[in-house]
Amino acid sequence: DQTDSGSLFLADVELVRSPVSSQGTLSEPPSAELIAAAEAGDVEAMRQLANLYRPTEALGVQYGNLEQAVFWYRKACEAGYANAQVDFYEFARLEADMGNPAYLDEAIVCLEDAIRQGHRSAILAGAFRAAFIEQDYKTGFFLYALFEDTEPHYAEQRWSFADQLTQAEIDEAEQAAAEWRAANTIKDYNDFFAEVDSPFRPVTE
Repeated sequence: DQTDSGSLFLADVELVRSPVSSQGTLSEPPSAELIAAAEAGDVEAMRQLANLYRPTEALGVQYGNLEQAVFWYRKACEAGYANAQVDFYEFARLEADMGNPAYLDEAIVCLEDAIRQGHRSAILAGAFRAAFIEQDYKTGFFLYALFEDTEPHYAEQRWSFADQLTQAEIDEAEQAAAEWRAANTIKDYNDFFAEVDSPFRPVTE
């Protein structure tokens, strides 16, 4: 079964390769090379393709293709690519803010995977969501505490809602965060770009 190996359904391939006019307006149509790389399993190409298809609006003109954006985000996220997981969450969050929460639950799962990989933007987004949206104060406290050694101004955020926790919960979260910091490193987009074998990955200094 070719589908299990990650190959696309023929209909999906034809949709990606069909003329832009039948897909909606794109401000920057994807190159044939980018599409081919994504089809071949290049996760950075998948991420970039998803971002190109991501729906936007300018001067009343709708750009992008929602179905294709979601398709490629899912492909890259299923491969465990943290940069795509963060992008997918931001996309789904904005869609939810505009009244379409259809992708938010699965995007939160992707965000949690990126957090486990130590992605800085994922940790920040997860901390904010836990503390200020879901009122999961212990998780929010723990996630903000991960920045204690690297960006203490973010770590300070945890004290703005610490009064919602017991001292025992605070102590437990602090201990867990200290153990995480001792064993892990917070990484950013560039760190994950460097781990990807892709001709499309951004060149970083």
